[in-house]
Amino acid sequence: IRQILGIYYGMAAYSDHCIGQVLNRLQELKLDDNTVVALVADHGDTMGRHRFMSKDYAFYEPAMRIPMIFRAPGRQAGIVRTDPVSGIDVFPTLCDLMGLSKPSGIPGESLVGRWEGKESNPDRTIFSAQGIPGKNRAAMMRTPRYKYARYDDGGSELYDLDRDPDEFENRVDATGYAEVLAQLKRQMDAWERQYPHRV
Repeated sequence: IRQILGIYYGMAAYSDHCIGQVLNRLQELKLDDNTVVALVADHGDTMGRHRFMSKDYAFYEPAMRIPMIFRAPGRQAGIVRTDPVSGIDVFPTLCDLMGLSKPSGIPGESLVGRWEGKESNPDRTIFSAQGIPGKNRAAMMRTPRYKYARYDDGGSELYDLDRDPDEFENRVDATGYAEVLAQLKRQMDAWERQYPHRV
């Protein structure tokens, strides 16, 4: 694991170097004053947690947390926000930063208001899914305190992130969590109906 992590950290350092080259070139070409730059990833890396490497078809925090960094002309740099956000927020955020109208009905939220300190939504629920329904579908929802995941094979997981931030104790059958589990299931069902899987 140490050897693999060493390679991972090396790739991260190389990526950081390449991003610096892009930003330097924008400055050389005098494009940095009218160019929006976004750095995002599609998933994190479990990095040996839960004995997994890479994303490993899991919804554990190291695989679900991604970098999301924006740089835009005329916007304050170095602002860090801790509100839950999602990859679906990138498109509406770019639209706002570039002064473009957003198509109606798209999922996601512009993060510009958060960047400016005018908006905040620390209680937002984030959803994620992968695979094909009826075959290998897996879906997850994360609230500030809980994470609920369910799989087409019938398995499911519930983690109380306040008490178990490393997600070692699956509480899906635990006494005292039945009401929480029922509420999360209802939210997940509603989300799946609102955004059905499309091949």
